Amino acid sequence: MQVPLGHYTDALAIDDFSNILSQSMRPEDMLRLAQRVRAHLEAPEVQGVVVTHGTVVMEETAFLCDLLTPLGKPVVFTGAMLPINVPGSDGKRNLADALRVAMAPDAWRRGVMVCMNGEVHAARTVRKLHASALDAFGSPDVGPLAVVGDELRWRRAPHAGRSVLATETLQLSVDFVSLVSGMDDGFLQYARRRGARGLVIEGLPGMGAVTPRVAAALPGLLRDGIEIVLASRSPGGAVRPSSGGAGGSFTLHGMGVHMGGALSGPKIRLLLMAALGAGLDTARIAGLLAEFGAHDAG
Repeated sequence: MQVPLGHYTDALAIDDFSNILSQSMRPEDMLRLAQRVRAHLEAPEVQGVVVTHGTVVMEETAFLCDLLTPLGKPVVFTGAMLPINVPGSDGKRNLADALRVAMAPDAWRRGVMVCMNGEVHAARTVRKLHASALDAFGSPDVGPLAVVGDELRWRRAPHAGRSVLATETLQLSVDFVSLVSGMDDGFLQYARRRGARGLVIEGLPGMGAVTPRVAAALPGLLRDGIEIVLASRSPGGAVRPSSGGAGGSFTLHGMGVHMGGALSGPKIRLLLMAALGAGLDTARIAGLLAEFGAHDAG
């Protein structure tokens, strides 16, 4: 049953926003969910919001929601790695933990969070690192924001402040290409022909270096006005303009390719969709990537 916005019981309201598989979520669905979350947060009687979500793309939905939601009341995503009818299912515990976090007075101003397996992670740092384990979610390099046990123990301070994108539109013409050894520029040229406004290149492990043929194609795409961001296939570390050579990150940065920092490629794609949807120019996109891609951004 869907509870109208603003109609709450003394303790809990249930809003059945959608009932689709996680892999069916599209960026436009994630945007609508973020808008729905913001609408609930505006109600004075609401202390926080918990979103139950399939784990396949939960980190992406949580990140877009974080990007579009002002700091303040807590928003906590959670899910389950095991179905409810399987012995040892984690869903009930994760939901109870998420509700506990959302009701905690010291959970305010921490951005959107993901609560799984007794850990609370920042939406911008969390990744699904294992296909099936109960402890599938983690934040490489920085670890969790908090752990949930006998008490809720925070490991980092709340945000002093951060940018929020005020947009109700996503630019969906942002493509994503993940590179492997010896790859040519075929997928890049396809993105160019289909009118891509943005392109995320998940480069080779390390600082995100690209193959020679990809590097040679990038100046033409940049001249066409395509915003290009470099990510890395490595789950840890950050992409900075440091590695040299024809396809290195230092060379690409000199061309005008943005560096994705510690953000994963899928999250960069959503950030670029939102930034272009908001009409941001190249300089402001670079600033947003630097802010959200910082290692301590969570």
